[in-house]
Amino acid sequence: MNEYRFILNNYHAIGEANISIDGITVIAGCNGCGKSTISKWLYAFVNYSNEFSDLVDERLLKRLNIEIRKMQRIARNIDLENLTRQLKAISPAVFHHDEFDYDDLYTLFESKLRVFCSEIENAVENSNDKNIRKWLQKTLGTEDDLYNNFISSYFEMTINDVNEAIHSAQKAKNDCSLDNLLYFIRKELDIYGDAPRDFFLEENGMRLIDPFRFRAPLGLRNAVYIDTPMALSKHQSSDNYIWDRLMDALTYPLQDMPKEALNLIMRLRRIMGGKIVVNHDELNRDTEIRYIRKEDGLDIPIGEAATGLKTFAYMMRLIENGYLDENSLLLIDEPEAHLHPQWIVEFARILVLLHKELGTKVLIASHNPDMIAALQSISRSEGLSEVTKFYQAQINKSELRYYYEYLGNDIEKIFSSFNVAIERIKCYGE
Repeated sequence: MNEYRFILNNYHAIGEANISIDGITVIAGCNGCGKSTISKWLYAFVNYSNEFSDLVDERLLKRLNIEIRKMQRIARNIDLENLTRQLKAISPAVFHHDEFDYDDLYTLFESKLRVFCSEIENAVENSNDKNIRKWLQKTLGTEDDLYNNFISSYFEMTINDVNEAIHSAQKAKNDCSLDNLLYFIRKELDIYGDAPRDFFLEENGMRLIDPFRFRAPLGLRNAVYIDTPMALSKHQSSDNYIWDRLMDALTYPLQDMPKEALNLIMRLRRIMGGKIVVNHDELNRDTEIRYIRKEDGLDIPIGEAATGLKTFAYMMRLIENGYLDENSLLLIDEPEAHLHPQWIVEFARILVLLHKELGTKVLIASHNPDMIAALQSISRSEGLSEVTKFYQAQINKSELRYYYEYLGNDIEKIFSSFNVAIERIKCYGE
Protein backbone atom coordinates (compact mmCIF):
# COMPACT_ATOMS: atom_id res chain seq x y z
CA MET A 1 0.00 0.00 0.00
CA ASN A 2 1.29 3.45 -0.90
CA GLU A 3 2.52 5.64 1.95
CA TYR A 4 2.53 9.43 1.95
CA ARG A 5 3.99 12.16 4.07
CA PHE A 6 2.87 15.78 3.88
CA ILE A 7 5.19 18.46 5.23
CA LEU A 8 4.15 22.08 5.65
CA ASN A 9 6.45 24.44 7.56
CA ASN A 10 6.58 28.14 8.42
CA TYR A 11 3.23 29.05 6.91
CA HIS A 12 0.61 31.16 8.69
CA ALA A 13 -0.05 29.59 12.12
CA ILE A 14 2.00 26.48 11.35
CA GLY A 15 5.59 26.24 12.48
CA GLU A 16 6.07 22.61 11.52
CA ALA A 17 3.68 19.88 10.37
CA ASN A 18 5.09 16.53 9.29
CA ILE A 19 2.07 14.34 8.76
CA SER A 20 2.07 10.66 7.73
CA ILE A 21 -0.86 9.53 5.59
CA ASP A 22 -1.09 5.80 5.00
CA GLY A 23 -4.41 4.91 6.59
CA ILE A 24 -6.43 6.99 9.03
CA THR A 25 -4.74 10.18 10.21
CA VAL A 26 -6.22 12.40 12.93
CA ILE A 27 -4.90 15.87 13.70
CA ALA A 28 -6.09 17.59 16.86
CA GLY A 29 -5.57 21.07 18.19
CA CYS A 30 -7.28 24.26 19.24
CA ASN A 31 -9.02 26.65 16.87
CA GLY A 32 -6.57 28.61 14.73
CA CYS A 33 -3.72 26.10 14.89
CA GLY A 34 -3.73 25.47 11.13
CA LYS A 35 -5.62 22.17 10.81
CA SER A 36 -7.74 23.44 7.90
CA THR A 37 -4.68 24.95 6.23
CA ILE A 38 -3.05 21.51 6.16
CA SER A 39 -6.19 19.94 4.68
CA LYS A 40 -6.71 22.62 2.06
CA TRP A 41 -3.16 22.59 0.68
CA LEU A 42 -2.95 18.80 0.68
CA TYR A 43 -6.29 18.65 -1.15
CA ALA A 44 -5.14 21.29 -3.63
CA PHE A 45 -1.82 19.64 -4.42
CA VAL A 46 -3.27 16.16 -4.96
CA ASN A 47 -6.07 17.37 -7.25
CA TYR A 48 -4.27 20.06 -9.22
CA SER A 49 -1.09 18.09 -9.77
CA ASN A 50 -3.24 15.32 -11.24
CA GLU A 51 -5.26 17.78 -13.32
CA PHE A 52 -2.37 20.03 -14.31
CA SER A 53 -2.35 18.99 -17.96
CA ASP A 54 -6.09 19.66 -18.26
CA LEU A 55 -5.73 23.05 -16.56
CA VAL A 56 -3.00 24.04 -19.04
CA ASP A 57 -5.27 22.99 -21.91
CA GLU A 58 -8.21 24.93 -20.51
CA ARG A 59 -6.10 28.06 -20.24
CA LEU A 60 -4.99 27.65 -23.86
CA LEU A 61 -8.53 27.04 -25.11
CA LYS A 62 -9.76 30.11 -23.27
CA ARG A 63 -7.12 32.17 -25.08
CA LEU A 64 -8.14 30.77 -28.49
CA ASN A 65 -11.85 31.12 -27.83
CA ILE A 66 -11.41 34.82 -27.03
CA GLU A 67 -10.19 35.27 -30.61
CA ILE A 68 -12.94 33.06 -32.09
CA ARG A 69 -15.69 34.95 -30.28
CA LYS A 70 -14.15 38.22 -31.38
CA MET A 71 -14.43 37.07 -35.00
CA GLN A 72 -18.03 36.03 -34.45
CA ARG A 73 -18.98 39.42 -32.95
CA ILE A 74 -17.31 41.31 -35.80
CA ALA A 75 -19.15 39.13 -38.35
CA ARG A 76 -22.48 39.88 -36.67
CA ASN A 77 -21.78 43.59 -36.35
CA ILE A 78 -21.12 44.07 -40.05
CA ASP A 79 -23.84 41.59 -40.99
CA LEU A 80 -21.72 39.14 -42.94
CA GLU A 81 -24.10 36.19 -43.21
CA ASN A 82 -21.71 34.24 -45.41
CA LEU A 83 -18.84 34.71 -42.95
CA THR A 84 -20.94 33.66 -39.98
CA ARG A 85 -22.07 30.58 -41.88
CA GLN A 86 -18.54 29.64 -42.90
CA LEU A 87 -17.17 30.11 -39.38
CA LYS A 88 -19.83 27.74 -38.07
CA ALA A 89 -19.08 25.27 -40.85
CA ILE A 90 -15.53 24.86 -39.54
CA SER A 91 -16.64 22.76 -36.59
CA PRO A 92 -16.61 23.41 -33.71
CA ALA A 93 -17.56 27.09 -33.70
CA VAL A 94 -15.74 27.42 -30.40
CA PHE A 95 -13.14 25.06 -29.02
CA HIS A 96 -14.18 22.68 -26.25
CA HIS A 97 -11.94 20.71 -23.97
CA ASP A 98 -11.32 17.20 -25.21
CA GLU A 99 -8.39 15.04 -26.13
CA PHE A 100 -6.63 16.86 -28.96
CA ASP A 101 -3.30 17.21 -30.63
CA TYR A 102 -1.78 20.68 -30.53
CA ASP A 103 -0.85 20.50 -34.23
CA ASP A 104 -4.48 19.73 -35.12
CA LEU A 105 -5.65 22.54 -32.86
CA TYR A 106 -3.36 25.00 -34.61
CA THR A 107 -4.54 23.84 -38.06
CA LEU A 108 -8.19 24.20 -37.09
CA PHE A 109 -7.67 27.66 -35.64
CA GLU A 110 -5.70 28.79 -38.68
CA SER A 111 -8.58 27.61 -40.92
CA LYS A 112 -11.07 29.69 -38.99
CA LEU A 113 -8.79 32.71 -39.03
CA ARG A 114 -8.09 32.40 -42.77
CA VAL A 115 -11.82 32.23 -43.60
CA PHE A 116 -12.47 35.23 -41.38
CA CYS A 117 -9.71 37.37 -42.89
CA SER A 118 -10.68 36.45 -46.45
CA GLU A 119 -14.33 37.41 -45.92
CA ILE A 120 -13.43 40.61 -44.07
CA GLU A 121 -11.08 41.59 -46.89
CA ASN A 122 -13.88 41.08 -49.43
CA ALA A 123 -16.26 43.12 -47.29
CA VAL A 124 -13.78 45.99 -47.06
CA GLU A 125 -13.12 45.98 -50.81
CA ASN A 126 -16.85 45.98 -51.62
CA SER A 127 -17.82 48.64 -49.11
CA ASN A 128 -17.85 52.37 -49.68
CA ASP A 129 -18.22 53.07 -45.98
CA LYS A 130 -14.85 54.36 -44.75
CA ASN A 131 -16.10 54.22 -41.17
CA ILE A 132 -16.27 50.41 -41.36
CA ARG A 133 -12.63 50.30 -42.42
CA LYS A 134 -11.52 52.60 -39.61
CA TRP A 135 -13.62 50.66 -37.10
CA LEU A 136 -12.12 47.36 -38.25
CA GLN A 137 -8.58 48.67 -38.06
CA LYS A 138 -9.12 49.86 -34.52
CA THR A 139 -11.04 46.73 -33.47
CA LEU A 140 -8.44 44.37 -34.91
CA GLY A 141 -5.62 46.31 -33.26
CA THR A 142 -3.94 47.21 -36.55
CA GLU A 143 -4.68 50.91 -36.76
CA ASP A 144 -0.97 51.72 -37.10
CA ASP A 145 -0.47 49.48 -40.14
CA LEU A 146 -0.56 50.58 -43.77
CA TYR A 147 -4.11 50.99 -44.98
CA ASN A 148 -4.11 48.20 -47.54
CA ASN A 149 -2.32 45.65 -45.36
CA PHE A 150 -4.13 45.85 -42.03
CA ILE A 151 -6.07 42.57 -42.49
CA SER A 152 -2.99 40.55 -43.42
CA SER A 153 -1.19 42.21 -40.51
CA TYR A 154 -4.00 41.06 -38.20
CA PHE A 155 -3.68 37.51 -39.56
CA GLU A 156 0.08 37.42 -38.96
CA MET A 157 -0.19 39.03 -35.53
CA THR A 158 -2.94 36.63 -34.39
CA ILE A 159 -1.35 33.49 -35.78
CA ASN A 160 1.95 34.40 -34.10
CA ASP A 161 0.16 34.95 -30.79
CA VAL A 162 -1.59 31.59 -31.09
CA ASN A 163 1.65 29.86 -32.02
CA GLU A 164 3.28 31.32 -28.94
CA ALA A 165 0.33 30.29 -26.74
CA ILE A 166 0.47 26.70 -28.01
CA HIS A 167 4.23 26.47 -27.54
CA SER A 168 3.86 27.92 -24.03
CA ALA A 169 1.25 25.29 -23.20
CA GLN A 170 3.51 22.51 -24.47
CA LYS A 171 6.42 23.89 -22.44
CA ALA A 172 4.27 24.19 -19.29
CA LYS A 173 3.32 20.52 -19.55
CA ASN A 174 6.92 19.46 -20.05
CA ASP A 175 8.34 21.67 -17.31
CA CYS A 176 5.74 20.89 -14.58
CA SER A 177 6.72 24.16 -12.95
CA LEU A 178 5.76 24.53 -9.30
CA ASP A 179 5.05 28.23 -9.91
CA ASN A 180 2.56 27.28 -12.63
CA LEU A 181 0.86 24.77 -10.33
CA LEU A 182 0.62 27.33 -7.52
CA TYR A 183 -0.87 29.82 -9.98
CA PHE A 184 -3.70 27.41 -10.78
CA ILE A 185 -4.27 26.53 -7.13
CA ARG A 186 -4.48 30.14 -6.00
CA LYS A 187 -6.69 31.10 -8.94
CA GLU A 188 -9.16 28.22 -8.57
CA LEU A 189 -9.38 28.34 -4.78
CA ASP A 190 -9.32 32.16 -4.51
CA ILE A 191 -6.30 32.05 -2.23
CA TYR A 192 -4.87 35.51 -1.71
CA GLY A 193 -1.54 36.38 -0.22
CA ASP A 194 1.53 34.21 -0.15
CA ALA A 195 1.61 30.52 -1.04
CA PRO A 196 3.67 28.11 1.05
CA ARG A 197 7.21 27.52 -0.13
CA ASP A 198 8.38 25.05 2.49
CA PHE A 199 5.96 22.24 1.73
CA PHE A 200 6.40 18.74 0.32
CA LEU A 201 4.48 15.61 -0.43
CA GLU A 202 6.38 12.34 -0.36
CA GLU A 203 5.13 9.16 -2.01
CA ASN A 204 6.79 5.96 -0.81
CA GLY A 205 9.84 7.98 0.24
CA MET A 206 10.12 9.98 -3.02
CA ARG A 207 9.68 13.74 -2.76
CA LEU A 208 7.09 14.96 -5.29
CA ILE A 209 7.83 18.67 -4.84
CA ASP A 210 11.13 20.47 -5.13
CA PRO A 211 11.72 24.25 -5.20
CA PHE A 212 10.93 24.47 -8.93
CA ARG A 213 9.13 21.34 -10.16
CA PHE A 214 6.46 18.91 -9.06
CA ARG A 215 5.33 15.37 -9.86
CA ALA A 216 1.77 14.12 -9.56
CA PRO A 217 1.37 11.23 -7.12
CA LEU A 218 0.92 7.88 -8.86
CA GLY A 219 -1.18 6.29 -6.13
CA LEU A 220 -3.51 9.22 -5.38
CA ARG A 221 -5.71 10.26 -8.30
CA ASN A 222 -8.14 12.49 -6.44
CA ALA A 223 -8.87 14.14 -3.11
CA VAL A 224 -12.22 15.12 -1.60
CA TYR A 225 -12.39 17.86 1.03
CA ILE A 226 -15.39 18.55 3.26
CA ASP A 227 -15.03 21.57 5.49
CA THR A 228 -18.71 21.55 6.53
CA PRO A 229 -21.86 19.53 5.69
CA MET A 230 -23.55 22.90 5.16
CA ALA A 231 -22.12 22.70 1.64
CA LEU A 232 -25.14 20.47 0.96
CA SER A 233 -27.58 23.26 1.79
CA LYS A 234 -29.67 24.64 -1.06
CA HIS A 235 -27.06 25.10 -3.73
CA GLN A 236 -26.82 28.41 -5.46
CA SER A 237 -23.79 30.27 -6.76
CA SER A 238 -21.65 29.95 -3.65
CA ASP A 239 -18.42 31.44 -5.01
CA ASN A 240 -16.79 28.62 -3.04
CA TYR A 241 -14.91 26.37 -5.43
CA ILE A 242 -14.50 23.59 -2.87
CA TRP A 243 -18.26 23.51 -2.26
CA ASP A 244 -19.01 23.64 -5.99
CA ARG A 245 -16.61 20.80 -6.63
CA LEU A 246 -18.12 18.74 -3.81
CA MET A 247 -21.62 19.24 -5.20
CA ASP A 248 -20.42 18.05 -8.61
CA ALA A 249 -18.96 14.94 -6.97
CA LEU A 250 -22.26 14.25 -5.19
CA THR A 251 -24.21 14.71 -8.41
CA TYR A 252 -22.16 13.19 -11.24
CA PRO A 253 -20.42 9.79 -11.09
CA LEU A 254 -16.66 9.60 -11.55
CA GLN A 255 -16.63 5.83 -12.05
CA ASP A 256 -18.59 2.75 -10.98
CA MET A 257 -18.90 2.19 -7.27
CA PRO A 258 -16.45 -0.47 -6.06
CA LYS A 259 -18.18 -3.79 -5.33
CA GLU A 260 -16.51 -3.82 -1.92
CA ALA A 261 -18.54 -0.71 -0.98
CA LEU A 262 -21.96 -2.40 -0.99
CA ASN A 263 -21.88 -3.26 2.72
CA LEU A 264 -20.93 0.32 3.57
CA ILE A 265 -23.85 1.66 1.53
CA MET A 266 -26.28 -0.70 3.29
CA ARG A 267 -24.91 0.39 6.67
CA LEU A 268 -25.33 4.07 5.75
CA ARG A 269 -28.92 3.48 4.64
CA ARG A 270 -29.73 1.80 7.96
CA ILE A 271 -28.22 4.66 9.93
CA MET A 272 -30.07 7.29 7.88
CA GLY A 273 -33.31 5.34 7.72
CA GLY A 274 -33.54 5.98 4.00
CA LYS A 275 -31.63 6.76 0.84
CA ILE A 276 -30.29 9.66 -1.22
CA VAL A 277 -31.36 10.16 -4.82
CA VAL A 278 -30.42 12.70 -7.48
CA ASN A 279 -33.06 14.09 -9.83
CA HIS A 280 -31.85 15.53 -13.13
CA ASP A 281 -34.02 18.16 -14.82
CA GLU A 282 -32.69 18.03 -18.37
CA LEU A 283 -35.05 20.79 -19.55
CA ASN A 284 -33.77 23.36 -17.06
CA ARG A 285 -30.29 21.81 -16.82
CA ASP A 286 -30.71 21.51 -13.08
CA THR A 287 -30.12 18.76 -10.52
CA GLU A 288 -31.47 18.21 -7.05
CA ILE A 289 -30.26 15.88 -4.29
CA ARG A 290 -33.13 14.51 -2.19
CA TYR A 291 -33.51 12.39 0.95
CA ILE A 292 -36.23 9.71 0.96
CA ARG A 293 -37.10 8.23 4.35
CA LYS A 294 -37.93 4.51 4.27
CA GLU A 295 -40.39 4.49 7.19
CA ASP A 296 -43.01 6.86 5.79
CA GLY A 297 -41.78 7.86 2.31
CA LEU A 298 -40.90 11.42 3.33
CA ASP A 299 -39.20 12.97 0.28
CA ILE A 300 -37.36 16.28 0.83
CA PRO A 301 -34.43 18.21 -0.68
CA ILE A 302 -31.22 17.37 1.16
CA GLY A 303 -30.83 21.07 1.95
CA GLU A 304 -33.91 20.82 4.20
CA ALA A 305 -32.71 17.70 6.03
CA ALA A 306 -31.08 17.78 9.46
CA THR A 307 -27.47 18.92 9.30
CA GLY A 308 -26.26 15.73 10.98
CA LEU A 309 -28.01 13.65 8.33
CA LYS A 310 -26.15 15.62 5.64
CA THR A 311 -22.89 14.22 7.04
CA PHE A 312 -23.96 10.66 6.20
CA ALA A 313 -25.56 11.81 2.94
CA TYR A 314 -22.34 13.18 1.47
CA MET A 315 -20.48 10.02 2.46
CA MET A 316 -23.08 7.85 0.75
CA ARG A 317 -23.04 9.84 -2.49
CA LEU A 318 -19.24 9.98 -2.66
CA ILE A 319 -19.06 6.20 -2.33
CA GLU A 320 -21.89 5.57 -4.80
CA ASN A 321 -20.35 7.92 -7.38
CA GLY A 322 -16.96 6.21 -7.24
CA TYR A 323 -14.98 9.07 -5.67
CA LEU A 324 -13.65 6.97 -2.79
CA ASP A 325 -11.38 4.00 -3.46
CA GLU A 326 -7.78 2.94 -2.87
CA ASN A 327 -6.54 5.85 -5.01
CA SER A 328 -8.49 8.52 -3.11
CA LEU A 329 -7.85 10.81 -0.18
CA LEU A 330 -10.76 11.98 1.97
CA LEU A 331 -10.20 15.07 4.15
CA ILE A 332 -12.83 16.21 6.64
CA ASP A 333 -12.80 19.14 9.06
CA GLU A 334 -14.59 18.37 12.32
CA PRO A 335 -16.99 15.70 11.02
CA GLU A 336 -18.54 15.48 14.48
CA ALA A 337 -19.63 19.13 14.57
CA HIS A 338 -23.32 18.46 13.87
CA LEU A 339 -23.63 14.88 15.12
CA HIS A 340 -25.30 13.42 18.20
CA PRO A 341 -22.77 11.44 20.31
CA GLN A 342 -24.32 8.17 19.11
CA TRP A 343 -23.91 9.21 15.48
CA ILE A 344 -20.34 10.33 16.16
CA VAL A 345 -19.47 6.72 16.97
CA GLU A 346 -21.34 5.46 13.90
CA PHE A 347 -19.54 7.91 11.65
CA ALA A 348 -16.16 6.98 13.15
CA ARG A 349 -16.91 3.34 12.30
CA ILE A 350 -17.77 4.34 8.71
CA LEU A 351 -14.42 6.13 8.40
CA VAL A 352 -12.49 3.11 9.70
CA LEU A 353 -14.36 0.71 7.41
CA LEU A 354 -13.85 3.08 4.49
CA HIS A 355 -10.13 2.52 4.78
CA LYS A 356 -10.34 -1.15 5.67
CA GLU A 357 -12.73 -2.17 2.88
CA LEU A 358 -11.98 0.35 0.12
CA GLY A 359 -8.40 1.39 0.92
CA THR A 360 -9.31 5.09 0.99
CA LYS A 361 -6.84 7.24 2.89
CA VAL A 362 -8.53 9.47 5.46
CA LEU A 363 -7.36 12.68 7.15
CA ILE A 364 -9.58 14.00 9.95
CA ALA A 365 -9.21 17.30 11.81
CA SER A 366 -11.01 17.05 15.14
CA HIS A 367 -11.14 18.37 18.66
CA ASN A 368 -13.95 16.16 19.91
CA PRO A 369 -13.10 13.54 22.57
CA ASP A 370 -15.86 11.15 21.45
CA MET A 371 -14.69 11.14 17.81
CA ILE A 372 -11.03 10.68 18.71
CA ALA A 373 -11.73 7.93 21.26
CA ALA A 374 -14.04 6.15 18.82
CA LEU A 375 -11.48 6.24 16.02
CA GLN A 376 -8.81 4.82 18.30
CA SER A 377 -11.03 2.08 19.73
CA ILE A 378 -12.69 1.00 16.46
CA SER A 379 -9.42 1.01 14.50
CA ARG A 380 -7.93 -1.27 17.17
CA SER A 381 -10.84 -3.69 16.98
CA GLU A 382 -10.54 -3.75 13.16
CA GLY A 383 -6.80 -4.44 13.29
CA LEU A 384 -5.81 -1.02 11.94
CA SER A 385 -3.90 0.45 14.88
CA GLU A 386 -0.63 0.59 12.95
CA VAL A 387 -2.10 2.81 10.22
CA THR A 388 -4.25 4.95 12.54
CA LYS A 389 -2.07 7.85 13.64
CA PHE A 390 -2.75 10.85 15.86
CA TYR A 391 -1.10 14.27 15.90
CA GLN A 392 -1.47 17.07 18.42
CA ALA A 393 -0.78 20.75 17.64
CA GLN A 394 1.38 22.34 20.36
CA ILE A 395 2.03 26.06 20.46
CA ASN A 396 5.50 27.54 20.66
CA LYS A 397 4.70 30.69 22.63
CA SER A 398 7.86 32.51 21.63
CA GLU A 399 6.98 32.14 17.93
CA LEU A 400 3.19 32.05 18.27
CA ARG A 401 3.21 29.12 15.88
CA TYR A 402 2.08 25.50 16.21
CA TYR A 403 4.18 22.37 15.91
CA TYR A 404 2.44 19.05 15.25
CA GLU A 405 3.61 16.28 17.56
CA TYR A 406 3.30 12.67 16.39
CA LEU A 407 1.56 10.53 19.03
CA GLY A 408 1.29 7.20 17.22
CA ASN A 409 -1.91 5.51 18.41
CA ASP A 410 -1.75 7.07 21.88
CA ILE A 411 -4.37 9.78 22.52
CA GLU A 412 -3.50 10.60 26.14
CA LYS A 413 -1.95 14.00 25.29
CA ILE A 414 -4.97 14.94 23.22
CA PHE A 415 -7.27 14.15 26.12
CA SER A 416 -5.04 16.14 28.47
CA SER A 417 -5.63 19.17 26.28
CA PHE A 418 -9.40 18.55 26.44
CA ASN A 419 -9.18 18.58 30.24
CA VAL A 420 -8.25 22.26 30.10
CA ALA A 421 -11.92 22.95 29.40
CA ILE A 422 -12.94 21.06 32.52
CA GLU A 423 -10.51 23.11 34.62
CA ARG A 424 -11.93 26.33 33.18
CA ILE A 425 -15.48 25.22 33.92
CA LYS A 426 -14.45 24.62 37.53
CA CYS A 427 -12.68 27.98 37.65
CA TYR A 428 -15.56 29.97 36.19
CA GLY A 429 -18.12 28.03 38.18
CA GLU A 430 -16.62 28.79 41.56
